[in-house]
Amino acid sequence: MFLLVILAPLLVAAATSLLLVRRDAAAAAGGTTLKHPPRAAGFGQGGMPVPVEPTDSGLAALLEPPLHRPWWLRILRVMLLAVLLTIAAAVIAAGIYELGKWAGEMLKRFATGG
Repeated sequence: MFLLVILAPLLVAAATSLLLVRRDAAAAAGGTTLKHPPRAAGFGQGGMPVPVEPTDSGLAALLEPPLHRPWWLRILRVMLLAVLLTIAAAVIAAGIYELGKWAGEMLKRFATGG
């Protein structure tokens, strides 16, 4: 049961990270991960969105400027994310283990009357 509680979030986080890295790599290669352009009903004729002139004044430009990143830096980012995820999982697993051990001791004391 505890293995499922620990393993399930790790697998979801790993799958999410993998999809984000795949999307980032596809965007860097100039491709897109979508099979068709997005459609917005009610915007323009035929439900197609009205084109907007691209500018760098958006929030994305403030959060992450459009810099070219070498492949080794991307791999380093993924590895750092994996290490941080592993450390977080180890801390969570240790906490669950200690809570279980403490609960077992309390049950044992309650059952024996000591």
